[in-house]
Formats: sequence, structure tokens, C-alpha cells
Amino acid sequence: MSYEKIIEKLDKIEQRLTRIEKKIFPEKTEAVSSTDEPISKSKNKQYKGTSGGIQYLIEQGFFEKPKSMREIFDELKKEGYFYPLQSVDAAIRKEFFIRKRVLIRIKEGKIWLYAIKK
Repeated sequence: MSYEKIIEKLDKIEQRLTRIEKKIFPEKTEAVSSTDEPISKSKNKQYKGTSGGIQYLIEQGFFEKPKSMREIFDELKKEGYFYPLQSVDAAIRKEFFIRKRVLIRIKEGKIWLYAIKK
């Protein structure tokens, strides 16, 4: 077998492997930028679940000003956390307001606003 034929066969094998990898690992092969870092929201991979998303928002300074439950819910959706409003509300009240005491609640009219405790 000649050198050119070997190279040609290797190219075909490489193309097939690339297609297979794209089918098996679509997020890894398609969502990679030129710097080999994922384009997706890898910054908040360590924050899992509803509480993790809220913790991420706290660390990003989102609660510097009082926020309504709807604002919190919408911001979580922007960051890739898709949980029901009731779950977000329960996590904030139980985990961050009562247990950890990181957030405070302020009643403004008929709604509660949450802000970082200083």
C-alpha cells in the first residue's frame, strides 16, 4: 500500500471518528470555542439544584438590592436553572432566610423582597 493511500485512509477514519464523537458527545464537540473552553454556562457547574442556583446569585452580587421572587426566578432562568417558582420560593425561605440567615426579607406592599444581609 502506498503512502498516499495510507494517509487517505487515515483521513477517512478521522472524519468518521469526528462524526461519531459529535453524535455521542454533542455538547463537548460543538460547544467549544477557539480557546477550548465550553461556551455554555460552565461558570456555575459547581452550583447544583435550586439552592446552588441561589447561592450562585448571592456570590454574583445579585441580592445587593432587594429583589422580588419573580425577579429571582427570572434571573435563575437566565443562568440556566429551570425550577418551579414554588421550589425557588421554598429554597430561599428555608435555606437562605431561616437556616443560613444570609438573606433578609422586606415587605413592600403585598410582596416580599429579598436582599443580602449586611
